[in-house]
Amino acid sequence: MPRFPFTSRSRGDNQSVAGMLACKHASGVDSKMCVLLIFVATVCLVLSLLAHGSTFVGVNPTRQFPGVLWLHVVILGLCIAAGLVVGTQGKGSSEHDLWRWARRYSPPWLCNLVVVFFFYAIFNFFFTLFCLLEGGVPQRIKGELVLANHGKVIRKLTPSEYEQHEAYVIRTFSGHWMLFSSGSLVVLIASHRYRRATRAGRPGTELGEAEDLAGRASLPHAVSDRSSALE
Repeated sequence: MPRFPFTSRSRGDNQSVAGMLACKHASGVDSKMCVLLIFVATVCLVLSLLAHGSTFVGVNPTRQFPGVLWLHVVILGLCIAAGLVVGTQGKGSSEHDLWRWARRYSPPWLCNLVVVFFFYAIFNFFFTLFCLLEGGVPQRIKGELVLANHGKVIRKLTPSEYEQHEAYVIRTFSGHWMLFSSGSLVVLIASHRYRRATRAGRPGTELGEAEDLAGRASLPHAVSDRSSALE
């Protein structure tokens, strides 16, 4: 008597596998949205690099590009979006596991660049704030150009010094812009590549493992069917 290829247990196994595949396809942000966020992150990184580099060649981005501080808001939103991606695809994972996941699915040179930006942002912040800005910020108080800290005047500034110190402020901010925009870019690229690899069912991905599981679950029944047919 021929046997059915799937018993009640095998149907349950295949339903669970199908559920895994459906959840994996439905999780995270939409692929097109992810590509858009990657584009935004790339633009933010390039603008951050330009703003930071311009402060070393005598340019004051605050005067030349009045909207430069909007990068604060854009990059903040970008980090939130990247965090949501991590939240959907890295649920229950430790920070170490998330970093390994990001390094696996994003360009190694970009991951190394994030590490460099991390240490540079720390150095840049403290050196610029305490050595170049002398612990204050350029302000206009009672019609005078001064370097002040919470309203306390540190010293007066000439117009050229005032311009230079405004550039130092942007240098302080842009060091962090480079870090957070590149970090977001790593996460978003990793997410996009992970989704593509998962949909393709490549070995090493959860989808690939799920499909292997489905294949192994049905193999014994297929062998049994062939044996029954031969009998």
